[in-house]
Amino acid sequence: MSQTINIWSGGAESYDAYRPQSPPIIMDILIQQAQVQRPLLVVDLGSGTGLSTLMWAERAESINGIEPNADMRRQATIRAAQQPNVKNITYQDGVSTQTH
Repeated sequence: MSQTINIWSGGAESYDAYRPQSPPIIMDILIQQAQVQRPLLVVDLGSGTGLSTLMWAERAESINGIEPNADMRRQATIRAAQQPNVKNITYQDGVSTQTH
């Protein structure tokens, strides 16, 4: 598993620069499927550089990005800090199979 976790080590900035954003309608579909207008908590497993977590910033009370790669988490934290009024996102080390 460590090979997978470290695949983007040293490449998080490039990943972040060239990874396309999801279409905004995806958020509308997810909200509709969850049957809640504003979720209290969204957990983004494998949050990478925070593309999805940032999409939730204005739609959820709290967002927790779980990402095992330290370089990707660092880039996500930088990205979130550059956004005005984004105070409801946290990132932590972890993998999807070991959350609690």
